[in-house]
Amino acid sequence: MVDALRTTLDAISHVLDVYNVGRIEATSRRVRSDGRTSEWHVSTHTRDRSWVITDSNGVTETSIDDKERSRQIATDGTRHTQSSIAPIAVRLCFPLDLPIWGRMDDDWAIDHADSTNFGYTIALLHTREPGKSAHVEYSTEYGLATKFAQYQGKTLIAELALVDILRPGRRAFSDGSVMLATGSS
Repeated sequence: MVDALRTTLDAISHVLDVYNVGRIEATSRRVRSDGRTSEWHVSTHTRDRSWVITDSNGVTETSIDDKERSRQIATDGTRHTQSSIAPIAVRLCFPLDLPIWGRMDDDWAIDHADSTNFGYTIALLHTREPGKSAHVEYSTEYGLATKFAQYQGKTLIAELALVDILRPGRRAFSDGSVMLATGSS
């Protein structure tokens, strides 16, 4: 029991410690239960809570900081004001924006975490529908939550994942190895 609690608390502390991650470039992929997939190229900076998101239609959304955020549509340059919650495409980079903490408006609460070869898997319970479950995967290699998957029984409802992750403070090689680069990220 003590070891399980310690593992869960360790996993939570790692997921929340995104400040030191710095810059990230990745493909964010969302898969729905009907098989539809959405992909975005994302570039984020976890320290200053900024991001640039470009979808397959050329729509770009940017946030300079938590106070100034806009959505730029490439064709006409229109800007729209957005809410303070990070968009779905970058939400794994800003874990407090995930609905997993058991807060009043959250759909999920943490049940427990397991240590894995890649980091942690955090099991979640739905706060209102007992037949639903979910999990978050945390990668120690990237210092990020990399997947949030939701299920109805054993059927996938939705999955959000970061793939092709690159931290510009690190240099990736064709053999898959990573070397830390000097300088700040």
